[in-house]
Amino acid sequence: MNAPVAPDEVARVTALADRQLAILQILARLPQLPTMPEVARHLVSSLNDTDADLTPILRDVGRDMVLTAKLLRLANSPRFGLARSVASVNDAATVIGTEALRTLALSACIAGSFPKIPGFGREAFWRTSLATGGYARWLAKPAAVDPESAYLGGFMVNLGELVLALALPDYVRMVEAVPHAPGARLSWEQARFGFSHADVTAELAARWGFPLPLVDAFRFAADPFEPRRFSRLAAVIRMAMRMAEVGSHGDKGDAAVDALPGEIVDHLQLDRAWLVAHKPGWPELVAGAEAF
Repeated sequence: MNAPVAPDEVARVTALADRQLAILQILARLPQLPTMPEVARHLVSSLNDTDADLTPILRDVGRDMVLTAKLLRLANSPRFGLARSVASVNDAATVIGTEALRTLALSACIAGSFPKIPGFGREAFWRTSLATGGYARWLAKPAAVDPESAYLGGFMVNLGELVLALALPDYVRMVEAVPHAPGARLSWEQARFGFSHADVTAELAARWGFPLPLVDAFRFAADPFEPRRFSRLAAVIRMAMRMAEVGSHGDKGDAAVDALPGEIVDHLQLDRAWLVAHKPGWPELVAGAEAF
């Protein structure tokens, strides 16, 4: 005989189902979801294959002049601290590595997949996305997380905001009308809509074919303790979101580190003094945003 299901587990599963239904109802308002170019789909497929040969995929990237220009602008930005500038995709792959280059190429493809939205601060959005990705990559090592997965997760986690702005004409106005403490937007959206923009990102990433661990990290970004097993990647993304939100209002002193969720910092046993001493600067993280 099967053991009875605990009431709290029933409640958890029911809440997840209700959240998913609410997301699907919002997505149904869109004529179609944003789509990525073929080269981006190949890049995503390679994320699911640890033995994938990136050489032919990056060769395809190099044939797209617009994508290459964006990619080289990002590769030559201060975030990599290159001793010399790179002038081609092959050159960039040699200097920063094929995996890092794949991440940058995906970032550029993703940014180009969304149309301009009236009233939506596109440049500020992509600056925050780059910063979130950069903070996530920086936090990855002390948190024992793959840095490229962390960067991609941080860069993508707020894409749900763009989807919501496309689906709900009043979304931008509603968000701007409500004052938010650092990290409070996800909770406000959950209370208002029954889900957060990170949940929408999870659905979008699943439909685009991104790896399940990354999809789950978006789904649990609001609360990395929610799944049965603590999600380190979701925790890194959550911390990076906090830091980027604070940084977008002025990268001053220790404010970004002070805004980190204490329960996550303690669980990962991170050293706050080290974080303060080694925190990357905002200008370094957002360099290249004009490419988007």
